[in-house]
Amino acid sequence: MKILQLIGLFIVSTYLFSCASTAPVSKPSVTQKAEVAPTEAAKPVTSEVSKLTAQYKATNDLNALLDQLIKLADNYQSQSDCLSTNIVLKHSISILDQVSVASTIPAEDVSNVFIKANILRAECAILPPRIAQNIADEQTIQKADTLPSLDSNISLTQVLSWINSAVLANETANTAQAGARLDAQWSSRLKALRAYKLGLEEQYENALVTLLAIETDSSPLQILDDQLIFYWLAQLTANERMDAITRFPELFKYQRLLNVVEDRNINDAQRQLQLNSLVSDTTANNQFAELPEQISRYLSLEVQQEQTIAVLLPLSGRLSSQGEAIKQGVIAAYYEQVNAISSATTLSFIDTGSNNDLLDSVNAESLSGFSVIVGPLLKSHIDAVQSIAPKQSLKLFLNQLDDNSLSANTLEVNEETAAINYSAHFFALSPEQEAQQLAKKMLEQNIAHPVLIYDSSNITGRMTDAFLDEWARAQDSDDVLLPSKVKYADNKSMRVGITSALDVLQSQQRINQLSNLVNEKVYSVTRNRRDVDAFVVFARPNEVELINPIIESSMSLFTGQQLPVFATSYSYNHKQNKNTLRDLRNLVFMDMPFVLPQGRNSKLATDVNILFNEPSSTYLRLFAFGYDALASTQHILKLSVFEQLSMQGLSGELSVGPHNTMTRELSVLNISADN
Repeated sequence: MKILQLIGLFIVSTYLFSCASTAPVSKPSVTQKAEVAPTEAAKPVTSEVSKLTAQYKATNDLNALLDQLIKLADNYQSQSDCLSTNIVLKHSISILDQVSVASTIPAEDVSNVFIKANILRAECAILPPRIAQNIADEQTIQKADTLPSLDSNISLTQVLSWINSAVLANETANTAQAGARLDAQWSSRLKALRAYKLGLEEQYENALVTLLAIETDSSPLQILDDQLIFYWLAQLTANERMDAITRFPELFKYQRLLNVVEDRNINDAQRQLQLNSLVSDTTANNQFAELPEQISRYLSLEVQQEQTIAVLLPLSGRLSSQGEAIKQGVIAAYYEQVNAISSATTLSFIDTGSNNDLLDSVNAESLSGFSVIVGPLLKSHIDAVQSIAPKQSLKLFLNQLDDNSLSANTLEVNEETAAINYSAHFFALSPEQEAQQLAKKMLEQNIAHPVLIYDSSNITGRMTDAFLDEWARAQDSDDVLLPSKVKYADNKSMRVGITSALDVLQSQQRINQLSNLVNEKVYSVTRNRRDVDAFVVFARPNEVELINPIIESSMSLFTGQQLPVFATSYSYNHKQNKNTLRDLRNLVFMDMPFVLPQGRNSKLATDVNILFNEPSSTYLRLFAFGYDALASTQHILKLSVFEQLSMQGLSGELSVGPHNTMTRELSVLNISADN
């Protein structure tokens, strides 16, 4: 009975761990697929298992049989033959399930079999050759990365349940002081898996400490150490890294690489030269069992030492003013940053026109000889430019395709290596990105019941859809409660919509009804909904100045509560006077740092104000966009490979995300009563 109870405990614990989430996981799981029946290749394994089983029948030593089966499974796993490993493990578990009550096999031995089986299953899911794919965000194209991935047939939840079950069972056995515990080799393997799990849960410092504290190097996960340690160390703050290196001096070799990777004063070409020198030194001294994969991938990319840059913009036609503002930002970046890094860089501007079709002057001949292409700005020009631009040139398109859909011409993937073509990148002033970022920020602040207010324009409709999609996606629940929506066409519908959404109109109607029922004067205070905890406004700056006072006046006077109002750059104008600021109290804007007050005091901002006669906020955003576009060409390969890194730009904190799309982390401006 003791054995069957123990078996039941492990089955239940495995089920519970697979159903529950014990900690946030940094990467979502891959999709679980149907189990595939063993092929002809599995027959030799089945035959070998049958031989061992026959030997057991002759000796009646069940304990010895289980020990031999685990050793056989481990042998297959060491050869990266996980199909055979799982066939053997399945047979082992089935034997345990059939153990009779009268069996004399010790309970601690049953425990060890379950622990080792879960260790082998988890290792099979994350060890090479599956190292070539990443546990990627569901919107990312899977590619080689620092974190090894799961087998495509296995979900991340399942692997975590195996690790959790093995850890729990081992701790239970140790607490009970069972006679047969894991030996040093299996114990090390379990600790390595626990470190891997901590890394997935973004507990990078704990993951490092757990992995480096393992005393034996016998774990199969050792082949992952250089990759995992490099990635985890890169996630730590400067102080955390210093503490870790002080405790584990062997981390210094990784920090030397990171010092070069994170140096913002060199470009991609100079960074490759310095890394090659470091790698040659570390390789000669056998410091790495395997060079961190991100470093290998970065060094494999071809970077031009002397860059010739073509900037494709609409410098004529209806969009010429926008093109000119972006051009001035590009020129400023060229003289202030890029030219200081590489004096060999040359810059040329090419007019694409403002129509859907490119001008005839933009052709394969006019683009030949350029190593970097920045632009075009129009979405309809992207495929055409991609088809005529030099194949090996670095391309930074100043727009993005609809719904993140990538045409075959725009982003090619090498079918043999599954490696992304890093030559094509996208950088856009996307209102959808701003709305999504705003939704994430509000959810991080535990806001649950906002009211969404927007006008009837096309751009606010796009922002609203993106906000609601992100709101629903981020909550990851079947019963997501979406924000109340108020869409208005004029000032009257704006006021009626807001007061109605807050139940203020209903409160006023009840007051009027009560007043009509009595002859005496009724003293009353209008009430509003109690569940609303914030407002989101997608409207023009002059309309926001009307909306905010309406919201303020609609809140019950006796509550003393003032709810925050959130808005994006669409609603912000940097030219504000004291009267405007008074109407915008308690409003939270998200916009480019170059446009917000903290960015208006720089020398560059002062020069732009003088040269372009105090330009509008729209001009400043386009200027910053052009500046960052050119500046990022010197670092974009680094940002693409080392996805944990970012660079501070005028338009935001820049990083490269899914589909080689550059994203901007915006700055925040809180307008309080003291502003």
